[in-house]
Amino acid sequence: EKGKLMITSTTGIFLLDWKSKTIQVAKFLPPGKNYRCIEKDNAGNFWIGSDGNLFIMKDDFTLADSSLYKKHFTPEASAVNCLQKDALGRMWIGTGSALLLADQNEIIQIKSPNNDAPENITEMYVDKQATLWVYAAGKGLYQVYQPGILFQTIPGMELLSKNQLTQSMVEEKPGSWIIGTRHGLYRYIFSSKKFEELNITNNPNNKPWIG
Repeated sequence: EKGKLMITSTTGIFLLDWKSKTIQVAKFLPPGKNYRCIEKDNAGNFWIGSDGNLFIMKDDFTLADSSLYKKHFTPEASAVNCLQKDALGRMWIGTGSALLLADQNEIIQIKSPNNDAPENITEMYVDKQATLWVYAAGKGLYQVYQPGILFQTIPGMELLSKNQLTQSMVEEKPGSWIIGTRHGLYRYIFSSKKFEELNITNNPNNKPWIG
């Protein structure tokens, strides 16, 4: 925002100011936590996911109280891989062991109506219709419809997810998604429920596709 970019890294959190060409370090965060993701909530706080922990940082880089959420994140817990704010301002948290939702000062684990619990969440995305897309390595792609929580799985994704690790997803156009994985770039067509491998660089070694 306003020419500034917040960056997560394996060593810390950095604020890059394009105008002044300076980098500021978030000194209140413990070093060496392998910070994986960051998302800004409606109150202006930054939610930061790391290996086995969740931090909430104010815009002045000081830490906000996140003690209400600490029972879900311990050094032994799975890493927080991704964070996503939905259309209602709720914060979705994807970890290696569960899909969690932070709403009204509590965190709950989300399961589908058939009691299927997505795990090893590697990517989340909210489209223009406010639908939350959740990719679970090994189980495939889920749609979570808002404002309630209504699950739908995407046929065909399970086979791909067993052998690939999705790094990024984007809606190319209605009914077509581009999926970047560690082993290649794919297009998924919903009408045919089929995948098409893309080789836009004519170089089969150009992978993984991170974003």
